[in-house]
Amino acid sequence: MLLLGNLVTAIEGLASQTQDSSSRAKCREPDTFDGSNSKKLREFLVQCELNFQNRPNSFRSNRAKVAFAQSYLKGTALAWFEPDLLNSNDPDLHPLWMDDYKEFIVELQTNFRPPDPVGDVEHQLDHLSMKDHHRVNKYLVEFNHYASQVKGYGEGALRHMFYNGLPDRIKDEVSRVGRPRTLFELCTLVQTIDAHYWECKTECARQEKSACNSSDKSKQSFSSGNTSASATSNSASKGKDKDKDKSSQKSSAKNSSASAPDLSNVLGKDGKLTPAERSRRISNSLCLFCGDAGHNAKDCPKSASRTAKVRAAQATTPTTSSEKSAEAKK
Repeated sequence: MLLLGNLVTAIEGLASQTQDSSSRAKCREPDTFDGSNSKKLREFLVQCELNFQNRPNSFRSNRAKVAFAQSYLKGTALAWFEPDLLNSNDPDLHPLWMDDYKEFIVELQTNFRPPDPVGDVEHQLDHLSMKDHHRVNKYLVEFNHYASQVKGYGEGALRHMFYNGLPDRIKDEVSRVGRPRTLFELCTLVQTIDAHYWECKTECARQEKSACNSSDKSKQSFSSGNTSASATSNSASKGKDKDKDKSSQKSSAKNSSASAPDLSNVLGKDGKLTPAERSRRISNSLCLFCGDAGHNAKDCPKSASRTAKVRAAQATTPTTSSEKSAEAKK
């Protein structure tokens, strides 16, 4: 019967642990506490309490709570409890805090809390202020954290301290509406004002972004339009230049063809005067270069190149006997 009773108890305990682990929500484990920073003691105890509430079946006894909290101690804090842990099996040296979680908290606070916790909290509360670029939620959390630890402060004093820590952008709006008489109403009003402020900031940022995007698009379209227009004008100007070049070439060709005399019946294939033309010019005392009267080829005013003069010299040299006889008659 005894064995059967122990088995039933074990099964019930296992079932309760399974139900507890399956039904509990996720909860972050406490940060380790080493006793070097006394301001972190309160945070450590709050994190332990959250785990106790999240798994109530696992922490029904004070010993389970103390063992859980001790598992997250290290450094100086763990060394403080080490002698008692080593002598925990001795009935005469068995510490009281090991079976009472409240006594364990008193032991921690006595040895590791700030020297003047109330004074330290009052100092933090006096110098607490909300930054202009911060949201009011952060300020509310810090204010409530310190306000819950001070004693002897009435609601009027807390309301005054809360208002003094607000930025000017919120104070201005509160002054327009009127300061509420209670701290709760003041906190609610401040949250509403701060929410409207950040909504306006978000809307302004959205409008500026859309304006910048539209401006960039217009600039791109304008630049592309200018580029296409300039390309069109350049192509048109190039076409005009080509037309001008062609027309100028044609006109120059026409002028040259108009100004150049027709010498096909005067010159031979070798570029020299034909024998008949040479005889005609000599018989009529004409210039062998230009065909005009009154001068010879050497003194021809139209002969401006060396080649022409050479040709003129060649032209003045008689090559046939008939030419010699004609000159002799003259």
